[in-house]
Amino acid sequence: MLEVGAQAHGSLKYETLELMKNLLTAVLDYIENTNLNNTVQLNDYEAYGYIEEVMFPLDIDGMRLATVHPTLCGRDFVAVEPGEPILATFLGYDVHWQGKDTVYPHFINESAYCQSNIAMAMAEKRLVRMS
Repeated sequence: MLEVGAQAHGSLKYETLELMKNLLTAVLDYIENTNLNNTVQLNDYEAYGYIEEVMFPLDIDGMRLATVHPTLCGRDFVAVEPGEPILATFLGYDVHWQGKDTVYPHFINESAYCQSNIAMAMAEKRLVRMS
């Protein structure tokens, strides 16, 4: 599966469409060259590996006690350092990232995960070496 984003559900952004077209073209070019037994030089690249999900805190009735921190909204794959806020509670305090490493949130406030009370997913950045 190829997925390029972030993009709000039901919307179409030119930049996202162009990225998807470029990605698909590169994949098809690679497949064609491989089928023709052409040697393809592959470069190292950065990728993101899933670590965990961050859940919204709930009260005893299952009602949410927080929302995604405003500094994260619309900022998928932007680095979050240990101690930085990730959620803002309705009582006025922030919930901070408790991990010891830098992470990259994605699927932030994703409507598809609303019923599951998933606030976001966290990833680590990895270097994939092709040599």
